[in-house]
Amino acid sequence: MDVLRCASISTLATALEIPNITITNRSYEDSLPVIECDLIAESYPFCPICKQSGEAILCSHVGWGSERRSVYDILGDEIYLLKILQPRFECKKCGKGFLQSPDFVDKGVMTTKRIEQRICDSFLHKGLGSAIELCQGYISKTQIRTIVSRSAELRASRNRQAIQAPKRVGIGRFTIYKDVITVVS
Repeated sequence: MDVLRCASISTLATALEIPNITITNRSYEDSLPVIECDLIAESYPFCPICKQSGEAILCSHVGWGSERRSVYDILGDEIYLLKILQPRFECKKCGKGFLQSPDFVDKGVMTTKRIEQRICDSFLHKGLGSAIELCQGYISKTQIRTIVSRSAELRASRNRQAIQAPKRVGIGRFTIYKDVITVVS
């Protein structure tokens, strides 16, 4: 499915299934589809910088970011560049400004959660070559390896939280795990 050949921008917005955005433009840059969108401004009940809450520090919408944040996303088998204009806010208490972050992209990452999931699935089921082919040369091998390792670390940390390690009691050369005695050499 060619992302940019959808009948209208509203059809495109529906196809992307990304909440809280308004699509403003679509084009091509070096044969890569580009979709420009604005993140719909939310109200903030607390400041992410000073961590205070209450009416005294409600953040007000003071303008739009000067640059669009560029992230890669995927729809079907087609990769496209999503350029997001993020709302800028200013805390009334501490006076510091901050940008609203989109929910579908992690901080400091140039890929959406959707494409990261597809890359990880492709890597786990078919290997690195399949993940590289999926990315069509727009995302480097190094970025793919970073995405896969970050995903593996997240899964491992979730598993550690879900399954708590048994209590360990060490007595000399013996260690007891849940009433099982093992010899430590």
